[in-house]
Amino acid sequence: MASTVAAAAEDAWSRAIAQRDAVALEEMVGRGVDVNRASDDGRTALMIAAAEGSRSLIRVLLSHGARVDAANRRGGTALMYAATAGDVEAVQLLLAGGAAVNAHAENGWTALMLASARGFENVATTLLARGADVNVRDRTGRTASTLASAQGHRAIVEMIGVAERNRGQSSGS
Repeated sequence: MASTVAAAAEDAWSRAIAQRDAVALEEMVGRGVDVNRASDDGRTALMIAAAEGSRSLIRVLLSHGARVDAANRRGGTALMYAATAGDVEAVQLLLAGGAAVNAHAENGWTALMLASARGFENVATTLLARGADVNVRDRTGRTASTLASAQGHRAIVEMIGVAERNRGQSSGS
């Protein structure tokens, strides 16, 4: 009987996330459902909401104590999911919720690297403004700039260059 109840709760939780039903999610969290529960691969509801651009779910989850920097089995965080999706508003919400701008996955990639490789200028701008480190290298030595360059995203390459020069000037003064 207990396993049937647990399965029904899991189904309701998954359904609320899939349907972006912030009201249902809020009710379940209010009844004690663990806001930080993760799937077998370590994905949390916050990561799913970030990947799907569900700002209302992001707000509900953060307001109920979702761990903003929880990582999946490969080190991916909600901020990385939002950056991959190119969702600047989700990125802003997560940063306002305390997301670590320079967290990196197992392969060394950061949110800035993900946004840069995909050409999401508005996300890259937001991350740079919040202190994203332009010098982080992945396991193969690539930086956000080299990833953007390889994909032909010249505006991001230039933006990263400006950020790098500005930070060099401010640290040298």
